[in-house]
Amino acid sequence: MKVAIVINESLPLPSIKGGAIETGIQQIIDQNEIYKLLNLTVYSKYDQEAFLISKNFQNTRFKYSETTKKTKQEFILFVNKILRKIKASKSILFEYEQIIINDIKNENYDRILLQNCPNFVLPLHSKLKQKIIFLQLHNDYLNDKTFNGSNIFKQCEKIITVSEFIKKRVLTIPNSSAEKITVHKNCTDPFLFNKSLSKESKEKIRKKLQIRSDQFVILFTGRIIKGKGIDKLIEAVKLLNIDYKLLVIGNKGFGYEEDNPYLSYLKEISVEIKNKVVFAGFIPYHDLPSMYAIADVAVVPSILEEAAGRVVIEAQLSGLPLIVSDSGGIKEYITPNSAIVVKRDSDFVTNLAKAIMKIAKDNELQMKMKEEGLNFAIKFTPKRYYHEVLDYLK
Repeated sequence: MKVAIVINESLPLPSIKGGAIETGIQQIIDQNEIYKLLNLTVYSKYDQEAFLISKNFQNTRFKYSETTKKTKQEFILFVNKILRKIKASKSILFEYEQIIINDIKNENYDRILLQNCPNFVLPLHSKLKQKIIFLQLHNDYLNDKTFNGSNIFKQCEKIITVSEFIKKRVLTIPNSSAEKITVHKNCTDPFLFNKSLSKESKEKIRKKLQIRSDQFVILFTGRIIKGKGIDKLIEAVKLLNIDYKLLVIGNKGFGYEEDNPYLSYLKEISVEIKNKVVFAGFIPYHDLPSMYAIADVAVVPSILEEAAGRVVIEAQLSGLPLIVSDSGGIKEYITPNSAIVVKRDSDFVTNLAKAIMKIAKDNELQMKMKEEGLNFAIKFTPKRYYHEVLDYLK
């Protein structure tokens, strides 16, 4: 089957700069190297390092495009905002989008799998006049508020969502139907994350991060943006009466450095506990398991609705007790015994602190949560993910 995978001009593929969506696509690429069931083409933004690494793949063709300049992007976004207000039937495309659409028009693909980019659907359909477009949604990007949402839904052969939460959001579109929507759960590599480190290796990593061996390590990993609730977690750890270290991994732009006022704010509110907080910045995907291995608990304190956090699977596979907010589709990726769910209400910060203390002071609870989480998360494998994608495309 000749398949094109298309992604917005965010992060490059192969996935060297991180990104949950890019990691999922990378799993498809890697599995296709093993099973060779797809004639695969991946469209991506250009990155020199990614371009060089792409030469190592035998069963995937990578097509790169330069991204639209930021000033032009801002202008196009401004014009599209006006077009939406006047309820125009079309919007202006970025150069990146135009290049890809024109290239696809000249190829004879059996299926086109759009990753989180509903903006591609209508321009592609107008060029191809065929229903071979599959839209995979990792975020709440298609709902009753989406510009031309009904037409986008209509022109997709199938819509694949990462959670029931996102499926329900799509179903807010007038005249949509559940029959066209399939929930396809995320995956991660169990062989990568389900590993133990020697005591010496853990000590070496902890020493590098200025974490003592006897400190209770609370881990956050993800994008450093306001919706992730990291400020709430910092306020929560201030209430703890245990010897802890909060390890915050990630940045705003994944593998790309970006100015981040929110990070500056987090450091500002951490001043009084600055010896108890480590901002480690971006960590490459293949180095993340070592960070999980030195932690005692993982916390996902998202304030905004999460479609389905991949970090939730990673933490459970790493054998960590887990604390999550009652956000979006997160609860679909845990069991009642593998995680403590904290409601996002006026007592959110206090209850986060209570949940951390509960786990920190109960070794038996830690072991039960670790075992439950591992047994549950082990099924979210790249092999399952790849073959289910094939089934949907067929």
